[in-house]
Amino acid sequence: MAKEGRSLAATLLHSPPTRAAETVAGGGWAYGPVGIALVSLFIAYHALALLLHVTPNGGLGREAKDTLGQALKVRAYIQATSNIQSWSMFAPNPFRENIFVRVLVEDA
Repeated sequence: MAKEGRSLAATLLHSPPTRAAETVAGGGWAYGPVGIALVSLFIAYHALALLLHVTPNGGLGREAKDTLGQALKVRAYIQATSNIQSWSMFAPNPFRENIFVRVLVEDA
């Protein structure tokens, strides 16, 4: 119940914790600095690869996009992770396919 006639939200937001939170021995991050750096680099690479892949092929930055994409092996990465998408899904000529999949699952 809420204390002193306050709402539950006010009680939860403004009351001190009733017990100390459990922490991992040593506290801090789950991974060390090397793990954090590796995950950060992977996220940056993934974001850059997606950005290069979905950017239209025409325009002023085409050469830079192609050069950077080839250096980072973006096409191979995008195909390996099944993140393939193209601008042809938009107008004026979107895809005209309807794919239907029927799945039967048996729980043995």
